[in-house]
Amino acid sequence: MSACYPNTGYIGLPLAFLAFGPPSAPGATIAAVFTTCVLFGLAIALLEWDLHRGHAFGVTAVKVASSLIRNPIVIARPSAP
Repeated sequence: MSACYPNTGYIGLPLAFLAFGPPSAPGATIAAVFTTCVLFGLAIALLEWDLHRGHAFGVTAVKVASSLIRNPIVIARPSAP
């Protein structure tokens, strides 16, 4: 995860802006936010799955799902203007 954020934010956004100009800003920003949300969700799911490995599959799946549902980073959405 630590390798993704610098590549997306510090290299991806400026590179898209340099290569395609200002019209690329919304697309690059959406891609960066989507990447971040997917990576956070995947990382949380994998960590929770590892924490509850010894339990039955159903219990583990419920714990992982509830952890994802309660995580503010995964469920956050931009505020309306």
